[in-house]
Amino acid sequence: MSPHWCIIVILERYGHSTACDFEVTSCPEEVCETEVLRKELARHMQICEFWREPCRTGCGAVLMHQTHAQHNCCWELKKEFESQQSTHKAIAAKLKKLAKMQSTMLQMRWQWVPVTKLGRLVKDMKIKSLEEIYLYSLPIKESEIIDFFLGSSLKDEVLKIMPVQKQTRAGQRTRFKAFVAIGDYNGHVGLGVKCSKEVATAIRGAIILAKLSIVPVRRGYWGNKIGKPHTVPCKVTGRCGSVLVRLIPAPRGTGIVSAPVPKKLLTMAGIDDCYTSARGCTATLGNFAKATFDAISKTYSYLTPDLWKETVFAKSPYQTPTLKIIPKPNHSDVQSITQLVSFSEHAFECILLPNLLMCNRPSKVHCRNLMPRTLDGQITMEKTPSYFVTKEAPKRIFNMSRETKLIVVVRNPVTRAISDYTQTLSKSPGLPSFRALAFKNASTGLIDTSWSAVRIGIYAKHLENWLQYFPLSRFLFVSGERLVSHPADEMGRVQDFLGLKGVITDKHFYFNETKGFPCLKKPEGSSRPRCLGKSKGRPHPQIDPEVVQRLQEFYRPFNLKFYQMTGHDFGWD
Repeated sequence: MSPHWCIIVILERYGHSTACDFEVTSCPEEVCETEVLRKELARHMQICEFWREPCRTGCGAVLMHQTHAQHNCCWELKKEFESQQSTHKAIAAKLKKLAKMQSTMLQMRWQWVPVTKLGRLVKDMKIKSLEEIYLYSLPIKESEIIDFFLGSSLKDEVLKIMPVQKQTRAGQRTRFKAFVAIGDYNGHVGLGVKCSKEVATAIRGAIILAKLSIVPVRRGYWGNKIGKPHTVPCKVTGRCGSVLVRLIPAPRGTGIVSAPVPKKLLTMAGIDDCYTSARGCTATLGNFAKATFDAISKTYSYLTPDLWKETVFAKSPYQTPTLKIIPKPNHSDVQSITQLVSFSEHAFECILLPNLLMCNRPSKVHCRNLMPRTLDGQITMEKTPSYFVTKEAPKRIFNMSRETKLIVVVRNPVTRAISDYTQTLSKSPGLPSFRALAFKNASTGLIDTSWSAVRIGIYAKHLENWLQYFPLSRFLFVSGERLVSHPADEMGRVQDFLGLKGVITDKHFYFNETKGFPCLKKPEGSSRPRCLGKSKGRPHPQIDPEVVQRLQEFYRPFNLKFYQMTGHDFGWD
């Protein structure tokens, strides 16, 4: 009998004691000194305050039994932290790889001693990309230049190694020829061929020659320009010996449909989709590879429409005699109409704007043919005084272009009315006197505002119509008096308003005492200066001072209102 009331045979006591439920054992926790029966050990562990077990939620923490309830588990945070840590490790690995590449390039930069001028420019970082070299068609005579720019992105592959023999006095001499293709799978590919006594030497030499022969590859699209360029930009043909290879653009997803040799070169060039056709003795792998490389290198010589740039044509030397016949604009950025065009409301119902014409009648083609040809950056100007006084003109111009700039040349309305009468009198000698036309009733002195010569001078009324559509910032008001006395100053304001270079200055003008108007000095290639026509500067008829005074009194309130609207005092009163 055991001391714990377990009846056993004495001979089996030792083996039984290790499994006896009545055996006294201690708690597995060292801190807990409680002794219990073996069969009570499991229940004791559930209530033992010193018993430790892992967190049930999986955070990995080992806690005592009594602290499980108070445990603030951070399993989710830990899981997120581990994922971020793995991401950081991946980024660190990439940075380490990049740093290694940079250190390799830096080491190569210091170890490489260039022997050509191009190599020295590359090493001094004065040439920052391989495309700059291709842009100026500079010959590359050092393979280190390619390593400097492309570095570890280059991959090489041996296409073929073949023995070649040469008959000498000592007998046949056997050498090995290696064909090696090299590329970065992103627009650069090269092909090198080298003979040597040893295979390894031939391969190394072919790699160097392939680097020196690297050409840029221009890729394009088949159909719509969606995504990245994936095929050759157009049909190209290459030839070497009897072999002729043709590359044809293919839809996206087609792949490279060709023999193994062209497929390898096209893949290394970064072309994903392409049809190929070949004829000749394609069994000669060397010529087959060279013909394919020749076709690939021709893609860079084709200029696709998306790379076209506008051609700016220089002035032809044969145009110089023509300038004596057709007046040239004073400003290189301004183009004017050389023919007299009538765009009145009753004739064509046309409104002419800079670089734009609106016609409501069948004469649209005729109107457009009168417009000069201009280049980008030039401004087409057209003057029609009737626009300012035509009621429908502001609305039509606003509907055509809200960005139109308007230049209004104004002068003293009294002087303008007399000049208008002089112009009409020269065409109709039997016209009544100025006094008879200006007054409705000579005895009362009532001004006749229905006469166009008087009505046009009410500038404030016409400006109100224009300000309904255009802000005041779109207008430039030029003084007709200052345009005669100080032409360079007023032309400077015009150039600033239009955003043009200040080309026209005082040196371009001189005053004609006979006409009383400034003239342009003769330009280069012209035999005489350019002055205003015969209709300018002619004497005005004598007008009764009383009539002039009555007109000044009539215009005074309108002039003051015009000064307030424009913010400029023209000094007519």
